[in-house]
Amino acid sequence: MPRPISPFKNPAGEAAFLQAYDNVFNRWPVPYEAVGIPTRFGRTHVNVSGVPGAPPLILLPGNFASSADWFSIIPGLVRTNLVYAVDVIGDAGKSIPQRLPANRADYADWLDELRKGLGIEKTDLLGMSYGGFLAVNYALQFPEHLHRLVLLCPGLPLAPFTIHWMIRGMPMMLFASRGTVEWFLAGASVKGFIRGDPVQEAFIAGATALRSRSMMRPVIGDTEWNRLQTPVLLLVGEQEILYDAQTALGQAKKRMPNVKTELVTNAGHLLHSDQPDQINKSVLEFLGSTG
Repeated sequence: MPRPISPFKNPAGEAAFLQAYDNVFNRWPVPYEAVGIPTRFGRTHVNVSGVPGAPPLILLPGNFASSADWFSIIPGLVRTNLVYAVDVIGDAGKSIPQRLPANRADYADWLDELRKGLGIEKTDLLGMSYGGFLAVNYALQFPEHLHRLVLLCPGLPLAPFTIHWMIRGMPMMLFASRGTVEWFLAGASVKGFIRGDPVQEAFIAGATALRSRSMMRPVIGDTEWNRLQTPVLLLVGEQEILYDAQTALGQAKKRMPNVKTELVTNAGHLLHSDQPDQINKSVLEFLGSTG
């Protein structure tokens, strides 16, 4: 069996992240159970909340984030769903990789093995930012195992990058220090950077402790969009920094055959923490629909 691969630069950084992570879950607003699911890519850590037997909903966070990132919306989601908050393999979190996914097919296979390991035949899937790309990637390769797809400001090429993203986001992506991550958070949320906020502190700890590595580019080919028949809810914050929100929503309508779009007012890239009540309302209405 391959030896575990630590996604962290060093033991001190890993310890600091785990402390920040546990600090969030010590405050977790709903009961949860932590489980480890073996896959050929390693052991995937999942925090499970909700009523057994309720419809399953798998959550994929953005890059550098972990399942701790869902703190603000988890109370609403568990009202009607059995929620599986995943720490993406190789990213911040408690998952323990034995090999890293090398391409899109690997990421889809990892997620499908996780689905099987959780005993789920068919699920709803929610992806945030880079997690939105991973969710679409899965939907294209395993549509038979999905009911619906929810995308929160997905890290997809729906519109050109903005200057705001180049200024706020790229410094963090190229060199993740506490300063560059705080700078990103200050621009990514309408609430700004809040020193001492447990969720933001966990994000900072994860981003700064991870090994420097190149992410798989989130590219979906033009011919692939027509194959995305899964019903999609796309939510983008009015003050999104990654791309122009209106342009992205318009392009999504052209590319995705079965999409419902919504512009979330007074929200930025971190729209789930900016407007948790609105996000929960929109998501639960979509997941409860029969269309």
